[in-house]
Amino acid sequence: LLHPVKLRDEPYQRMLQLLTARDALVATRTKVVNMMRGFAKARGIRLPDCSADRLHEADRSEWPADFESLTYPLRRLLESVAVQIRAYDGLVRDLSRTEPFRAMTGRVREVYGVGELIAAAFVAVIGGDVSRFPRARDVGAYLGLVPRQDQSGTIDRQLHVTKAGNQFMRRLLVEGANVVLQSNARDTDLKARGLRICLRGGKIAKAKAKVAVARGLAVTMLALLMKPEAEYVPLSEFGRRELERIRAEEERRAMAR
Repeated sequence: LLHPVKLRDEPYQRMLQLLTARDALVATRTKVVNMMRGFAKARGIRLPDCSADRLHEADRSEWPADFESLTYPLRRLLESVAVQIRAYDGLVRDLSRTEPFRAMTGRVREVYGVGELIAAAFVAVIGGDVSRFPRARDVGAYLGLVPRQDQSGTIDRQLHVTKAGNQFMRRLLVEGANVVLQSNARDTDLKARGLRICLRGGKIAKAKAKVAVARGLAVTMLALLMKPEAEYVPLSEFGRRELERIRAEEERRAMAR
């Protein structure tokens, strides 16, 4: 009835806390940027298309005086938050270059779509211990990226994902999946898997594809950590043929429309 509890060691716990604090600042910045753009839209003012960390430096020569005074505190807040986010980026980078993070984060970053933040967060969430997972695919359930089950007699319904485990890590993996599924992204087996699900159509096909690719990213990263000497092949021959088939089918449907 009792299952052993695995506690993270201090370096992994510190990394996870740094990333969580940084994420809180990013969420604050996003809310402020959305608020400023909402104010501007209501006034008929068009703010420049720029990244969120540069909006406080935008050209204000054409802004009305009252709008500039209204957004002055918000722009100062954005400037301060940008400085603090860069400070956390430096702390995360410094900790990632120490052992035992250096080897593990370098290994998982071989996967296309996995950047510095996703690699550091993944290593921290699993606590640097791959032996706790009997199989690489078990990490999908650990992070809540597998569908819930509803079984009754001969009925076996697949519901939404369980959303168990670390919510922050799950969101990072979905962001990585968005990168993998971009039209100009590199061809990989994970991209082929996502496009194959999208090809089915339906209202939630794209959402299912993102979850499937996010789960595939986690499984691939854990598999690489389990076999540090194995060569990582981002695009197999089967994946290449599958992408060719998918693109031919997409072209056929486009011509039919």
